[in-house]
Amino acid sequence: MSESKVSQPIVIPTDFTHVVEKAIDHAVMIARQLNNSILFLHVVESEKDKAESDQKLQTLAERTQATLGIECAFETAIGSYFTEIGRVASTPYTIPVQVLL
Repeated sequence: MSESKVSQPIVIPTDFTHVVEKAIDHAVMIARQLNNSILFLHVVESEKDKAESDQKLQTLAERTQATLGIECAFETAIGSYFTEIGRVASTPYTIPVQVLL
């Protein structure tokens, strides 16, 4: 019997500080056990900050995928951390995310 990925990725909110590295380590362990992927999430206050966030998230996701072998995606949400983290974590992932292959 082959294992299949759980449709909901493990969401890692990030502020791009060194503290997120510990969260990545834990998420990778869980993702491997569940045969799951990781979604990096950063929340910005306005559209003008989205491009910079996307670039940082892409670098983080590519590095994580290349060094740790876990499928990664990323999303920049616009709004409040308090609402956006909960929204992303509770939404079944049917919306397109940027998946690195």
